[in-house]
Amino acid sequence: MEKDLFRLDGKTLNNILKAIKEINDTAVMKISPDGIDINTLAERKDALARVFLPNIYLNGACLDYKKEFGFDVKAAYDALKSFNKTDITVLLDDKALIFQVNSFRLEFPILEVESFPIEKLEGSVNFDNYVTVESKALNQVISILKQRKAKDYYGSRFTMSLSEKGLEIVFVNTDTQEKLNFNFIDYDSHLIAKNVKEAVSSSYSIERILKILGRKEFSEFTRIHISPKEQILKVVYPLDFSYTTPEIVYYLARQVQE
Repeated sequence: MEKDLFRLDGKTLNNILKAIKEINDTAVMKISPDGIDINTLAERKDALARVFLPNIYLNGACLDYKKEFGFDVKAAYDALKSFNKTDITVLLDDKALIFQVNSFRLEFPILEVESFPIEKLEGSVNFDNYVTVESKALNQVISILKQRKAKDYYGSRFTMSLSEKGLEIVFVNTDTQEKLNFNFIDYDSHLIAKNVKEAVSSSYSIERILKILGRKEFSEFTRIHISPKEQILKVVYPLDFSYTTPEIVYYLARQVQE
């Protein structure tokens, strides 16, 4: 028996699928009275992606039950990415996740995919340290880094730091000694807010950073957390600013230098 899950505009739904597939091609969707939770774990287990959509945000949703299943995110995104200006209805039956676009019906089989308990990560790691920055400014940083060829990243070091001043991003090419320093601090208009209780600095995979940071198509603002002890990076894109905020979230483990 088919059940309506929710309806979203195509642009938002495609951004959600795009965000998840940057980490893995498959994901788990959890349905509950609280809303929709989609998450995935990278194969190297160094990164996570999560999208939370509260019930109040979902047009027409009535999710009064619990269910958990896997699906092919990349296949769904590839099929839906041209429908940015159309509302899409998402349905579920016993065997498939279904996307209804006008008279088109796109079905993707339910998969056996392991779910990562992100709520345990949130419960055990202190993410109180954060700054909020304009996404377009972070996109400029990523655009500069993308101008370099992939081979230039070998042996390079990418560091992010939070302090009482704000956010500092540093890229160093250890072969050429090139150093790029980007500061988002008190007097910089691109820094919107900060709540840094403990200074912390850590290195991260630049390949991952290029995929998860500066995604201005997701949200106008980006909230960046770094946990002081574990140095886990948490990147949050609010989809709106309601009381129960729908959001796209990435988690990235620090890079251990050889």
